[in-house]
Amino acid sequence: MPPKRDAVTKDAFPEGLQRGDIVFAKIYGFPWWPSVVRGVRHAYEAEAPTVRVRFSADGTNYSATPSTLERLTDKPEWTDVKNIKFKSPTIRKKWEAALAEAQVALALALALPLAPTLALTLALTLALTLALTL
Repeated sequence: MPPKRDAVTKDAFPEGLQRGDIVFAKIYGFPWWPSVVRGVRHAYEAEAPTVRVRFSADGTNYSATPSTLERLTDKPEWTDVKNIKFKSPTIRKKWEAALAEAQVALALALALPLAPTLALTLALTLALTLALTL
């Protein structure tokens, strides 16, 4: 289960983090949100590194600090919606849609390891198609 408090601990930059990785990102007041890394350029050398992420199912871009990121594959227990408290049913639905999008992107990235950007594009197209048919 994700940490209950909004505070996160400061830790090292996630090793090997690259564009297209599927992560959980944390913003104060919201649960850990499934996201896609959009950019890490110069982040490894920066004194106060940030990583650009795009929140799944929402499309909002955000500059996250390394301590507010966890790889989706490192925290599979966080995908159990029963263990997460949500502010509202709307947030819960958006989070579930974000998780579904992230899981599709992850599955495609594993199937196409040499083309994570292509996998992400396919996942977003599939998620959009599914959203339009509902």
